[in-house]
Amino acid sequence: MRSLYLEQQNSIGKSLISTTLAIGYESVLDHLPTESEYHLWNTNSLNDQLRQVADYKVFVLELVETEIILIPDLNHKMINLEHITSIKQLHNLFTEILNFPKFYGENWDAFWDTITGLVEMPNHLTITHFDKFHTIFTKDAILLKEIINEFNKISSDRQIEIRNYLHY
Repeated sequence: MRSLYLEQQNSIGKSLISTTLAIGYESVLDHLPTESEYHLWNTNSLNDQLRQVADYKVFVLELVETEIILIPDLNHKMINLEHITSIKQLHNLFTEILNFPKFYGENWDAFWDTITGLVEMPNHLTITHFDKFHTIFTKDAILLKEIINEFNKISSDRQIEIRNYLHY
């Protein structure tokens, strides 16, 4: 996945898959044996290693499914807030998915300025798992929702949708 990500960055200047998918799970998968190496491992150790991967499988498959759906429609983007652990991580995700400039200030005033004038927003942006984000980052979730509501009021051809869960 890392190779695909880097190849797309180099060839078209933008990767069609996220860094989370390309690199996010790499450290977990790096130390796993391939099936042809299973016989070299102690059964209990092998089972422990494979159990760790099984825990990530659901997250990886959900991310792959989300990103594959969005590839053909470059005018629709999706941002999943389910695994956000800090506001900095959220702003990094906005920067990555929405192509914010390198000088983006990573605060809500800068977010507003960026989505209303510095970048071309997709026709439709869906933000999923907002409820989980709201539970952990209540103050920031309220501010983000206010910004989204204001954006939707002033934008006639571009909309940001909030979903509390991921569905298709």
